[in-house]
Amino acid sequence: MRIWIVLILWGAISCAPPAEEELPSKETVEGRLREEGESLKKEGEAIDPSLGVKITWNVEEVLVQEQVGVKNEPWIGTIRFHIVSVTPEYDGSNITQEFTREFDYIWDLANDRWLMK
Repeated sequence: MRIWIVLILWGAISCAPPAEEELPSKETVEGRLREEGESLKKEGEAIDPSLGVKITWNVEEVLVQEQVGVKNEPWIGTIRFHIVSVTPEYDGSNITQEFTREFDYIWDLANDRWLMK
């Protein structure tokens, strides 16, 4: 009789819906996206110094929005950079180029991290 009770309880527990994962707060995922932005900035500014080009990546904006109803990817985010490139010319002058670059991300709940789209 005891075995039947154990089997019934085990069956009831295994058929119960899984507990929902708690979503990270907007502040938490925004902080992690800012960290991602700093990492991209560091990589973008790492250029061979022998080329003489100076590149500066400035984080203009970090946006995070909730995706209501999308359980696996509850947050989307964008990092916007203003990039300035200064290239020396043979005559001693500099060519300066400025442009904006955006990177879009989704928050992967299963892996607890941002993934670039």
